[in-house]
Amino acid sequence: MPDGATVEPECVIVFLRSPEPGRVKTRLAKALGYETAANLYRCFALDLLTMVRRTGIPLHLFYTPADAGDRIAGWIGPGHRLTAQRGADLGLRMANAFREVFAQGARRALLVGTDLPDLPAERISAGFASLASAPAVLTPTLDGGYGLIGFRAEAFTGAVFEDPPWGTDGVLPATLAAFRRCNVVPRVLAPWPDIDTADDLAALMQRLQKSAAAAPATAACLAALFPTEGSPKRRPAR
Repeated sequence: MPDGATVEPECVIVFLRSPEPGRVKTRLAKALGYETAANLYRCFALDLLTMVRRTGIPLHLFYTPADAGDRIAGWIGPGHRLTAQRGADLGLRMANAFREVFAQGARRALLVGTDLPDLPAERISAGFASLASAPAVLTPTLDGGYGLIGFRAEAFTGAVFEDPPWGTDGVLPATLAAFRRCNVVPRVLAPWPDIDTADDLAALMQRLQKSAAAAPATAACLAALFPTEGSPKRRPAR
């Protein structure tokens, strides 16, 4: 689909990195090695994308780095709307993604990252249901950040992305404070765990042992990596 095409009233934005060793899941790489961490990231992303596609809601992928479009298109296959992320930091890139889909006609949009491979489709439905009555919505993660954020177009403000200390446990409190300064009251949904560390991965493995269908690509990757182990073991990055 060419750039500039209009989107439907609802849109899911997915932020995606090119899955190159040493550039994705760097905290996991300290425990698992660069290649293994990159392979897991590919599976995380594929599971998240599969879940969103099954909702039937239009999907718009924003990728980084800017020169990775062809590599990502070759990896995830044809038929996806792909746009390079724009902005000097994560906050600006997220704000610009919302601005773009709203400028193209979306009235409600959710942005989700690829660190939540077993996020259920019900969380996407709950996000849009929240936007029927609330100006914005958040799904916190367990580490002080958030994995999903959404807005109604008329309530969007890029100011909520300006101050958070990205990569720390202060992201969610800072974001909520920014919402208050903007006089916007978001709906805050129940938390969902993201996967950044070996401990996060071990918890994910426990969840997938009960329901591998929640993230089948990730479950298969983990089964191949740890066929007899209960949890990831630390190994040198390489």
